[in-house]
Amino acid sequence: MKKQNESSIGLYWLNEKQTDVLHLFAEPVSSGEKYLDWIISSKDHYAYWDKLLNAGKTEIEDYEVLPRGRVSFKPNENTYTIYHGDWLTKELESKLKQAFNLTNEKVLFEYDQHYDVGNNSSAPIF
Repeated sequence: MKKQNESSIGLYWLNEKQTDVLHLFAEPVSSGEKYLDWIISSKDHYAYWDKLLNAGKTEIEDYEVLPRGRVSFKPNENTYTIYHGDWLTKELESKLKQAFNLTNEKVLFEYDQHYDVGNNSSAPIF
């Protein structure tokens, strides 16, 4: 169980106006999965969006139409990386750090075309 102020990894989606976090799945690093040198979320965007849709928490069927991304942790560098599309602003950087309780952590923001709005590339991404 995630403690209230514990730093997290996970998935996120922004609202259509790209001004705030709309949906979020945050979990402690200890709940994540090892992937190469990283600890990544135990959830993926596709399956988690399907849960949101089935629970009536969204009416949007395609998880790729909203801005989205993920937060992963690299233990050997003690660094969190927030992956994002071409829509990131300084204001959103701050909101994402707050949403995942990363305000006191070393955080990198890394652009990934996979997370551009409407990109349905099947390229593998963790």
